[in-house]
Amino acid sequence: MLINGRPIQQRYKLLNDGLMQVCRVPHARNIIEKIRFSRFLRRWEDHHLTLEHNEILSDTNEGYMDHPILYTSIEDMCPWSKTKMIDSKYRFCIRIVTTEYIYFFQVNTLYLRDQWFYSMQWKRNKLKFERILRTAHRPEILLKEMIHMIDFAMAIPIEDVEIYQFPLEIISEILQQQQFYLPRFVHENVIVSLAPLLEKHYPSPEICDFFSRHCRDSPRSQIVIEMFTPVVQIILKHNTDFGRYPRMRVFVQEYLVAINSQNDGLRIVQEFIKKMHGPTMVCPFPRVLTNFVSVCLAAIYNFFEDRKKCSFCLDDKESCRAYEEATESQLVCYTTMLQTILTKKQQLSKVTTDQAAPKSYLRSTPILNHLRVRSIDHTTAASPSSCTSSSQSDLIASISKNKQIARFKTRVQPPKNK
Repeated sequence: MLINGRPIQQRYKLLNDGLMQVCRVPHARNIIEKIRFSRFLRRWEDHHLTLEHNEILSDTNEGYMDHPILYTSIEDMCPWSKTKMIDSKYRFCIRIVTTEYIYFFQVNTLYLRDQWFYSMQWKRNKLKFERILRTAHRPEILLKEMIHMIDFAMAIPIEDVEIYQFPLEIISEILQQQQFYLPRFVHENVIVSLAPLLEKHYPSPEICDFFSRHCRDSPRSQIVIEMFTPVVQIILKHNTDFGRYPRMRVFVQEYLVAINSQNDGLRIVQEFIKKMHGPTMVCPFPRVLTNFVSVCLAAIYNFFEDRKKCSFCLDDKESCRAYEEATESQLVCYTTMLQTILTKKQQLSKVTTDQAAPKSYLRSTPILNHLRVRSIDHTTAASPSSCTSSSQSDLIASISKNKQIARFKTRVQPPKNK
């Protein structure tokens, strides 16, 4: 079955520990050892295994698992069909080949076998990518391994926060150390490769700094529009506190300044705001406008603080004037955003009052029915100029008639027995 041209794949939860049956066989060097280590003579041991950062470890450390299995010593890892395990009926195995032994890990179901297999595969490749990326220095090698790591994280059928968080953390660490030494083409390729991960997770503070630097250095780059726009939209829709993530707020500010530097930038900024929030109160993202206001007010405050520092640091008035003229467009951008947001809020309040008007009419309808007055009489009586003496007399007559009926009922009611 396909959805949007992609096959649906079974997803598994990441396993860190659990019970398995283990069998260990040495490498056979001749025919006698092959007969000796044949599958008819194998025995199984129960172990509680833990997938650590560097190794597969047993809680007992005895028998077949007297020594942990290092991920670096694994030469091959693959699922082992139950048809190859004649002495294990309805069981499923994972075969791991190391430099010294061949291990078989046995479980009861196919789902559990695949879950263990992909969890082991993730732990093994996670350590491999971490070692390669931290020791590589050539930009081409770094870029190649980053792309391989991201592709592997997106392809493995494991559903866990660690799958998306680990690549962002290791790339953030590398960018923090080497972003000033990486060429521009590496910057752009890293941004493009990070796009699938950022659809699942917020960018880290280091990645926000990296994106902000790219917005400042290349504001008219096509990557700013194509790659940063979905990330900024996710931040504005779901962020709850910019005080905890100040670098994320700076990235949003730099992105807005970058799109403002495009041709007809103010119109692009206004269209971006209008697309982010709907024209009515049914918009499912109520935090968008408040996040916009927070970003704009913080940017305006920083703008005047930087201008004040510039006046103290630069003695030359011409330099100060040149700095003010160069940054004047930023202030215009943020004030235009606030004006656009204010206009949208006025539209929202107007729509709210228009939608609330018929509700008050509906609430008053049962009262009018109780008084035996038609709704058309109520609508005409709402305006004093349209009131007629006939409607008023009918209303008074109906009220007096109801009072007379109530008095008659109280008179004819028999007294209660004491």
